[in-house]
Amino acid sequence: MSCLGRVCVQALHCLTRTFSPIFSPLYNLCGKFKCVWIRIPPLGVLVFIFWIYQFWLTEVAVQFYQIIPRGIALPVLAWFHLCFFFLLWSFSASYRAMPLPITEEMARALPQDQVRPCKKCHSWKTPRTHHCSVCERCIQRMDHHCIWVGNCVGSHNHKYFVLFLFYIVLTCGSASACYMVLLQVSYPSPMAGASGLITLVVAATIALFGSLHCFLLFNNRTTLECMSSCDSEKDSGFSTTLGWKENFKEVMGDSPAMWFLPCGGGTRGRGKHLDGMELSQVISV
Repeated sequence: MSCLGRVCVQALHCLTRTFSPIFSPLYNLCGKFKCVWIRIPPLGVLVFIFWIYQFWLTEVAVQFYQIIPRGIALPVLAWFHLCFFFLLWSFSASYRAMPLPITEEMARALPQDQVRPCKKCHSWKTPRTHHCSVCERCIQRMDHHCIWVGNCVGSHNHKYFVLFLFYIVLTCGSASACYMVLLQVSYPSPMAGASGLITLVVAATIALFGSLHCFLLFNNRTTLECMSSCDSEKDSGFSTTLGWKENFKEVMGDSPAMWFLPCGGGTRGRGKHLDGMELSQVISV
């Protein structure tokens, strides 16, 4: 792993050690109301997404259309609405995607050293599969449980999650860029200035977070594997990397036309090769 990767991993370890004592008691306290509180962060994200649109519509779009020549304003307005549409689509796909469990028939078709039963949910686990205590099920190629999309990020929705980060950066960045253009010719209200600053900060923050996920994607690593003290390649019995191009296709798919659409998935369907056998092939058996 490169120096940048090691720095990112150390940063994740520091954040975990810092905030774990704070959130663990809160999580235990809210355990009885899990079905309610796990839906609050995704609802907050949805509210924020429409707040961005409200800010764009009331503080940016109208003035932008009046001040900027229509030959430039109309394509910019169309671009923002396109980004906003894909943002909602990718968020919905990340939230709604359901992991595919390994049935007993699939487990029999896999090599015996590549499958084992889960001690918590008693389902079958393949390499790089982890049990999520929040979702209470096993997730293939689990990256982490994201409270903001209300779902685990794994082989079933990793592409959608990456695109969600990508489109929220594009949407917030586009709104902030147009707002900065308006600052050159008009004087906004304090509320509009605060809103513009918030969208800019959100875009920069998510861009940094997304860059870490892109680094992991190109190295075919997950957040859990980087945070784990053990070497997952030695434990799983195979190398997780296929080269950066194949690693990218593993999640985003073969067709460049589908890379930016939150539908479909990687060329391997559900994740890593298992001793020359693709899990997607086993699923079709």
